[in-house]
Amino acid sequence: MSRPKLPRFRGLTATLGALALAGSALLVSCSDASTGATTSASAAAPAPLLGNGGADLLECPTNTTQSTTGIIGPLGGVLSLGGFAVNIPAEAVSSLTTFTLTVPAGRYMKVDVTALGIEHFVFQQPVTVTVDYSRCPAGVTDGKALSVWYVAPVTDTPLENMGGVNDPAARTITFSTPHLSGYIIAD
Repeated sequence: MSRPKLPRFRGLTATLGALALAGSALLVSCSDASTGATTSASAAAPAPLLGNGGADLLECPTNTTQSTTGIIGPLGGVLSLGGFAVNIPAEAVSSLTTFTLTVPAGRYMKVDVTALGIEHFVFQQPVTVTVDYSRCPAGVTDGKALSVWYVAPVTDTPLENMGGVNDPAARTITFSTPHLSGYIIAD
C-alpha cells in the first residue's frame, strides 16, 4: 500500500479542490479526556493522492492519545507535553486564553493545538511549535528531509507546508505559525 502524497500547491482553487477530494478520507477517532483512552475506526482509508512530487505523510502509529491544557496571557508562555511544545511569545495573545496541545492516537505523526471556544485562533505574532517524533523508528526518518504540514480538521487533508527545522539528534522538528490547527510531519 503506498503512502499518501502531500500536495505542492499554494492557490485557493487547489485548496478547495483538495478539500472536496478529502470527503471520502475521514479518519474517525474518539477520546475520553479523563482517561486518555482512545477508540479508532479500523483501517481508515488513506488520504487521497493530491499531487505529483508531494512529500509522504510520516506514519508512526500509536493507540494512545496524550493531551495537556494551560492558560497563557499577554506575557506569553510555553505549553509542553513530553518533547512537544508550543512557545507563545509576549503579546501574541491579548487576554488569558486556555490552550490545549494534543497528540492524537492514529497512524500519522500529528499534533493538534487549539484555543478553548475559538474555532480559528490567529496569534498577534507567530508562535513556535516543536513536534517530537521519537516514537518513529530511526530507519523511517534517518536521512529524510522532514517538514510539517498544516492539515484540515477531521480529514487531515494537507493545506499548507509550514517547513520546519529538523533536529535529528533530538528527534524533533520546529516551525513557526500564526494560527492553531492540526499539523502532520511529512518526509
